[in-house]
Amino acid sequence: MTVDDFLDFILPDVVGCPSETARVAVLRTAIDFCTRTHVWNLIQDPVPLFAGSNEYDVDKPLGSEVVTVKSVWCGPTELLPVNMHELQMRLPNWREARGSAPSFYNATGEKGTITVWPIPTAPLGNDLVMRAVYRPLMT
Repeated sequence: MTVDDFLDFILPDVVGCPSETARVAVLRTAIDFCTRTHVWNLIQDPVPLFAGSNEYDVDKPLGSEVVTVKSVWCGPTELLPVNMHELQMRLPNWREARGSAPSFYNATGEKGTITVWPIPTAPLGNDLVMRAVYRPLMT
C-alpha cells in the first residue's frame, strides 16, 4: 500500500485540503506509527564476523531508516543487549576484551550500526543475524 492509496479515504472528509498536505500528514502518521509500534521489523540476512572488528552495519529496506535493533544472534546464540553502564559491569575491560565469539551488543551508537563485545579474535564461521525495526523516510 502506498501513501496515495490512503488519500481516497481521507480527502472526502477534509474538503479543501490540498492533496500534498494530506500526503505529508499520512506519511508523518506512518512514521510515528512504525516508530511507536515496531510493526515494521525484519530479520536480516547473515553478516559475516571479521576478526578485530566489532562494528557492523544494519541493512535497511529502500526508503527506510533503522529505529532500533531488537535482537542479534551469533550462530545459535542470542547476544545480550546492554547499555554502556551494563557493559562496564559485565565486562570491565570491554574496550580491549577479545574472545572467540561476542556475547553482548549495543545499538546506541550511530544509527544503523551495532557494536559487539568481546571483539571477535578470528572468523568463526558463524554470522551475525539481526532483527531490526524500521520506519519510512519522509522521502
